[in-house]
Amino acid sequence: MRLRNSLLAVAAIACATFGTSAYAGQDSKILAGNACQFADVTTIVNPSFAFDSGRILNTADIPVSVICPVVRDNTTNTDGTLAVQVRVNGGNDQDVLCTVTSRDRFAKFLRDDFGVGGKDGPETITLDVNTSVASGAYELTCLLPPRGAVLTYQITEFTPTEELP
Repeated sequence: MRLRNSLLAVAAIACATFGTSAYAGQDSKILAGNACQFADVTTIVNPSFAFDSGRILNTADIPVSVICPVVRDNTTNTDGTLAVQVRVNGGNDQDVLCTVTSRDRFAKFLRDDFGVGGKDGPETITLDVNTSVASGAYELTCLLPPRGAVLTYQITEFTPTEELP
């Protein structure tokens, strides 16, 4: 019985010491790539892409742009995102280019960050914008080469991310 109580005490102390610090100050949302939408409606008459296995895949023989929805919970912070991770797979030995942009409430550009990856297979592109305004928005866009795909993406915000009564 003493050993059990001692182990429970050690576990409680470890959780109190390490458990909360690993996740304190952040809130993440992960979305499948098939949440993204084709964005090149004016440049290509017949877009060709597929929603396959939770991803959006460019099946055209030319690069296409997609825009991916971002839900912002912390609507009052001014220090942007903690991280944006986009899991991509390039096609035909070409990288996927992704950009995250911070905009004010009237869609005015504030700051952006971009990265490339996936040329050699599935890869995570890590992005961050360190500027935002109250009631502003974030947007994520990617340029997919032929056979390129957005697999999943994750937006991590600083807390607090919701207004509690």
